[in-house]
Amino acid sequence: MNPRNVLVVIVNYRSAALTLRALASLASERSAPELRLHAVVVENDSGDAEALTRGIEASFADFAELVVSPVNAGFGAGNNLGVRHARERGIPFDYIQLLNPDTEVR
Repeated sequence: MNPRNVLVVIVNYRSAALTLRALASLASERSAPELRLHAVVVENDSGDAEALTRGIEASFADFAELVVSPVNAGFGAGNNLGVRHARERGIPFDYIQLLNPDTEVR
């Protein structure tokens, strides 16, 4: 069976620590042979870009990237920005998982 490509989009607004914990909680899914995960974190103009950049580069650079929105256009627009970014970068996905920053996957 071919692995399923899953795009995880997290929209961050003043929740950098929670967002990084949500990314860390994806470790078990990342090790599952039937899945390939790629995460896009959208920083929704809250001032967390520096903290998210440091955290992603330090621990999640192999599967996650950051998109900094110049405006906070809301949750829906943030998710759309993340999906659009993935498409523009040619990131393959069969499924999209919209993950809140305060979610920990178990």
